[in-house]
Amino acid sequence: MYPHRQAAWGDVETERQLHLVIAQAQCHFQQGDNPAFVTALLNAVANDIWDSCAHDFVHTVAGYYRDLLTHLPTLLKEREAKLEVAHRTILRLEDAYEVLRKRTEALGRDKSGLQARVDAAEATVHDQHGTIVDMEGVLRDAVAAELMATATVKQLELQYASFTLETATAFESSWVGRT
Repeated sequence: MYPHRQAAWGDVETERQLHLVIAQAQCHFQQGDNPAFVTALLNAVANDIWDSCAHDFVHTVAGYYRDLLTHLPTLLKEREAKLEVAHRTILRLEDAYEVLRKRTEALGRDKSGLQARVDAAEATVHDQHGTIVDMEGVLRDAVAAELMATATVKQLELQYASFTLETATAFESSWVGRT
């Protein structure tokens, strides 16, 4: 246990009480607990009590330590349980992070592919727009030419009708005068 000191006369009862406190505290730890840690802890407690307390207060301070040490194994187990939960949570979060990282990379690749398709579609639209503008010009010119041709045909028809009418009138007048 802790290194024994030579108890001064009158400190024998205090020494016995300290041994009792340490023994009781040690009973709360189980065999599976880290024995080196438990021994070091109890030695530190005993030395702290001897170094810090006057003879009259050793028993009282030892009682406080006994209460604290009684709950220490439970607190250590709770701490270990919380650390285990935290460790599992960290592993789960690391797995989730890895899944999200892979998903983000896949989405980045998909985005790049989609952007290439969008760029190609925009280039196609631009080319088609140019073709449409060219076709619009050609169609406008064709319609204008057709209208001009139609106007010319109408004008020729009118001239022909006028010529025919003049010719018929002249022929008729020349025919009427012969008879």
